[in-house]
Amino acid sequence: MKRLLISAVLIVGLVLSSAGSVWAASSFATTLVSQSGFNGGMYSDPNDLLGPPLTSVFDTWANAYIKISMAYPAWEDNAITTFNVNQTAVIAFDHNVVNHANGPDFIVFGNSFFAIDGWVSDTTDMATALLTGGSFTEPVTVHVSADNITWHTFSNGPYGDDIFPTQAYEWDSVNNTWGDALDFTKPVPEGTDWTDFKDKSVATVIEDYYQGSGGGTAFDLDDLTNPPAFIRYVKFTGTGGEIDAVSDID
Repeated sequence: MKRLLISAVLIVGLVLSSAGSVWAASSFATTLVSQSGFNGGMYSDPNDLLGPPLTSVFDTWANAYIKISMAYPAWEDNAITTFNVNQTAVIAFDHNVVNHANGPDFIVFGNSFFAIDGWVSDTTDMATALLTGGSFTEPVTVHVSADNITWHTFSNGPYGDDIFPTQAYEWDSVNNTWGDALDFTKPVPEGTDWTDFKDKSVATVIEDYYQGSGGGTAFDLDDLTNPPAFIRYVKFTGTGGEIDAVSDID
């Protein structure tokens, strides 16, 4: 099994109500609609699927907070949810996630990560931490629906808890430290091949490949048979993988 400080909740989609007030839709899933098969224990509360991805975790061994990155995954209890056989959860957005004409429509964040040539701590220099080419993923099947009745399944992938790992912050190469938060509503550019990351530093991959994205696995509704015009619900089933959060792509 792979396994808090949240930087800020990103919000999109301002909508004017009839009373003239402003309502802001969340970029992340907001409601746990249903769950089945969860009996308590660590990583076993689907409420943890709601809201933005984890951005840092307190590592008791290091006695320090460590930023979540492609080399250090989310793992804290009350932050991620494991999906074993016969465990299912349905979450919902507070708005319709639209099927864009071109490109992916939503992102699923798990706790996959890349292997590097050493240990990761709160003082690791990401400009010298080299990716060795290995990835640690545990596929979780993703299903989507507009009405929580008719479901569409990404049967042949992509999957949750897969490529690309969460990358919470950019790397500030001038000050040799973590910089600004990256965008959890922006996918890693299409066509990026993670196998090209081998022998490159984490800092290089963040800048040259993630290009402002906070990572996660991007899903395109057009990859489905009879793709829906929009969805509102996301369901997860799996055999051991973890899910952290789901975001709408702007």
